[in-house]
Amino acid sequence: MIDGGELYLMLVDTLRVLDAKQICAQEENEWEPLYLGTDWQPQLDNSPIWIKVKPNDAIWQRWENEVNWATSAIVFIYSTGILLQDAINALKNNITAYSQDGRLFFLRFYSPYTLSLIAKHGDETVTNKILGVSHTARLSPLVSADYDVDSIVRTNTNNKNSSLVLPNTLIEELLQ
Repeated sequence: MIDGGELYLMLVDTLRVLDAKQICAQEENEWEPLYLGTDWQPQLDNSPIWIKVKPNDAIWQRWENEVNWATSAIVFIYSTGILLQDAINALKNNITAYSQDGRLFFLRFYSPYTLSLIAKHGDETVTNKILGVSHTARLSPLVSADYDVDSIVRTNTNNKNSSLVLPNTLIEELLQ
């Protein structure tokens, strides 16, 4: 459990932010590859990482002020009392999504661009499923105007462990 406030997890695409792991080590932030323990584990070298951050810490400042971090990371915000492992497990559930006709898709939901498309073209069910047990996902203020989205907010707390199913209109936008 997190003491003293909300839990913040930043998902970073380490294929774009090459020194993210090194910076986490230098700043002593807790982190781990998102694909660890999933069907995607054979691709661990290509895995984004989750980083436990706090507002205004050094990594948060990079996300707010450096273009590469801003275009490669999203912050998920969790209410006090959410267990870290529950938050991570919910994020891992989003790696693979299904189309309405049952096809599997690898979903880069941790990309600010992808999240902006989900916000614009996904329905409430999709956005709530992407958020999992978090109450908000935020894009960096540095890019939110470019994507015309600053955050998505959960509207329903009933998050069953069902698969993520993407509407065809959203899939068409993601594949463009």
